[in-house]
Amino acid sequence: MSAHPNVAVIDRMTQAIVENDRETLTQIFTDDMVFHGRGPIPFAGDHSGVDGLLAALGTVFELTEGDVKLEQQFCV
Repeated sequence: MSAHPNVAVIDRMTQAIVENDRETLTQIFTDDMVFHGRGPIPFAGDHSGVDGLLAALGTVFELTEGDVKLEQQFCV
């Protein structure tokens, strides 16, 4: 059974985030995309565009010294 095309997009997005691949992310997201970080986290708040997303998630990579492991359990 082949994966749904949307799953392929999520897989590309996850890989692009880990690799800090701005070019791929700009192909996936619209210019008006907003990433919402909620909770007691250092990057809480709204982050506009791909640059905002990468800056917010870059905080996670920085605080963990790059020790981030992403494992996709499922995609609905």
